[in-house]
Amino acid sequence: SGVANTLIYIAGAAAVIALIGGGLLYVTSTGDSARIKQAKETIMFAVIGIVVTLLAYAIVNFVIARI
Repeated sequence: SGVANTLIYIAGAAAVIALIGGGLLYVTSTGDSARIKQAKETIMFAVIGIVVTLLAYAIVNFVIARI
């Protein structure tokens, strides 16, 4: 439980950092369409990472509660 939750927290933190990085890339893109596309993809994958991390947290805690 402790190891799984620690890994989930690390993955969540990495996804939040990627989300911030994507936002910064979007803000500093200065109209460059390639950088805007890259920023949008980074933000999309970061949000997917956050959702997956939250689901993993819920599943792990649900399973541990049943044991």
